[in-house]
Amino acid sequence: MKSSFSAGALEGKIRKAFGCVASIDSISEEEARELNHGINRVDNASFKRLLPLLMLREMHSENKCSFQGTGDHLVYVLDGGLEQGKRNADQSGGSASCHMQLEFNQRRFSGFSTSEADAILAWLREVAIPKYGDLCHDAIASAIKFWEGRLRSCETSGVK
Repeated sequence: MKSSFSAGALEGKIRKAFGCVASIDSISEEEARELNHGINRVDNASFKRLLPLLMLREMHSENKCSFQGTGDHLVYVLDGGLEQGKRNADQSGGSASCHMQLEFNQRRFSGFSTSEADAILAWLREVAIPKYGDLCHDAIASAIKFWEGRLRSCETSGVK
């Protein structure tokens, strides 16, 4: 898949959408990895503030695997549709916890603006697919579907 954005244009899109985003050098690779793997434990405001920083760090990272980098984990975090979680719940009979996680994601992501949803979609398409498509194709497809729906919802409700 040929990228429609240059790295600079995508970074600009993310920074513009989310406003004040710290420099990617403001946290170390180890701190970014720890933060990414703990991102689901932070409150919604912190999540929204930290997400673009993690997206930008991953955009500039050469790592592809979760034990080295954080990007594939970030894909699973952005999969508001929980494709992998639904499959696991079906296999283990844990659909109640999956339903609770889906509700949590709906609440967490409901405060994202049209431009933020659009920036997340661009990151998924331009960074996640080329870097992690082999590792987590289903989660990327589910995340893209979720954020396309979120973007349409923002547009129809007039959220900027």
